[in-house]
Amino acid sequence: MITATLPARAGLPDESLDLLFREARTPVAWTDEPVDPAAVREIFETAKFGPTMMNSLPMRLTVVESAEARADLVSLMAPGNQEKVATAPVVVIVSADRDFHETLAETFPHLPGAGDKFPDREQRGTLARMNATLQLAYFLIAARAHGLDAAPMTGYSSTRIPARFLAGGDQDLIAVVALGHADGAATHPRNPRLPYERVVTHV
Repeated sequence: MITATLPARAGLPDESLDLLFREARTPVAWTDEPVDPAAVREIFETAKFGPTMMNSLPMRLTVVESAEARADLVSLMAPGNQEKVATAPVVVIVSADRDFHETLAETFPHLPGAGDKFPDREQRGTLARMNATLQLAYFLIAARAHGLDAAPMTGYSSTRIPARFLAGGDQDLIAVVALGHADGAATHPRNPRLPYERVVTHV
């Protein structure tokens, strides 16, 4: 079996790894501690540096702020997710922009005409969803790094949410993310993870 030890200087300390991964949990309920609305900008400004294909950056965020919009979103969530969305301090809808190719001249400037390589809308949709999902993962880790707990959810009306919240562009819904501070008393025991030996193949 191949073993390797990463040099200590190349990685984060255990306390940081615990914060981001090992001790972090997905909340099922929230405390009453408020969250500064500016937190979404701080999280984004960190997460935006994660890699995507050709720096395509297709993730789009819709921050659900008004009481009317929050009530509409709650009504479109699966029953098990409604309370989490209704009570979270901050809720963000994450989507993938199929028109990411229109900004490649700005984000991938060393390849002139990069956007012209993606004329097919369906291909753009596949690539946009894949890369926006990568960015969603960066967003979740960045939220933890900034001291918040994050609950990504995909239990919802996948057609009615885009019609209500994403009608202004050619976007595909990826997830709804609630942000806040987890109520530890409501947290379930951690579910098992698959071991390395069952996941990783050496060839």
